[in-house]
Amino acid sequence: MGDGRKKKKRAVEEDGDEEGDAGEQIARFEKVFEKLEGNLAKLMEIDAEELEQKCNPIERAQYNVVLAKAINVLYAMYLKTQGVDPDKHPVAKELVRTQTIWKVCIALKDFIPPKLARATNLLS
Repeated sequence: MGDGRKKKKRAVEEDGDEEGDAGEQIARFEKVFEKLEGNLAKLMEIDAEELEQKCNPIERAQYNVVLAKAINVLYAMYLKTQGVDPDKHPVAKELVRTQTIWKVCIALKDFIPPKLARATNLLS
């Protein structure tokens, strides 16, 4: 038996209630899901054409990265509910990739000199 399984078995034996642990996990899952759902609803309210006009390319890229990450997080959550380890699924690579792209967007935003940014409307 693996070390992790032994610890869990001992914890269950000590608590005597594995269902309580599952109930807590479900409650945490629901809380995180509701928060994500609320944030995603705010993003989906934004009109794409309005976004195109008001935002600079970096801000549009950030918006798209946030949407991509939200989709991947939701899928990872779905996988977990199906008993699939999301860390061993290709979605884990996508989450890392979106995080890397986010860092690039932030670096670009910080890299552009403010004077040039104002002249080219690249930063707000």
